[in-house]
Amino acid sequence: MNKLCYPLMLFCTLLVSACVQTVQLTDKDQVRQSQLAISSVRDMPISYAKGAKFSLSPKFINASFSQAEQASIYESYSKAVNQALIAAGYQPSDSEQAEFTVVYGLALQQDLPDSKISEEFGVLPGLSSAERLEKGSFLIYIEDNITNQRIWRGAVQGFVHQDFSPAQREQRAVTVVNSVLSSFLSMK
Repeated sequence: MNKLCYPLMLFCTLLVSACVQTVQLTDKDQVRQSQLAISSVRDMPISYAKGAKFSLSPKFINASFSQAEQASIYESYSKAVNQALIAAGYQPSDSEQAEFTVVYGLALQQDLPDSKISEEFGVLPGLSSAERLEKGSFLIYIEDNITNQRIWRGAVQGFVHQDFSPAQREQRAVTVVNSVLSSFLSMK
């Protein structure tokens, strides 16, 4: 009986410890999946008073996902940018009357690699790639409509959440936009 009991206890102990290790790995993956890397830079010392008018100008990047998916994602980010700027006291306007334009785009790593972001945009948050997780980038800049000069730019990188519901995607867009725009909105 003792000969059977020891191997059974050893097996149960290994089984329990394996379960604990699996949970820990899952927790690490979940934390990693929610990470955001953010970087921004001020290009010119121009700021806008509350009440200044802005317009949005999404730039669509050739994407490996469908146009319907891309339109839905851009709609979420347009809404989030609009809400953040309105909450900061700015007013949406058409491009002819706007004092500044907010230009932004989204891309998966396979469509826009880090090297190209760094080369063409000059700001790279530097989120490391991870196995089984798809990295995405949100690039945004503010252009002054009087000087036609870029005055601020920012970039956020995070991991894509394909399994999110529409409501969760909306909230993720708000989180991403607010995290990077806070740098622009705090400029005086």
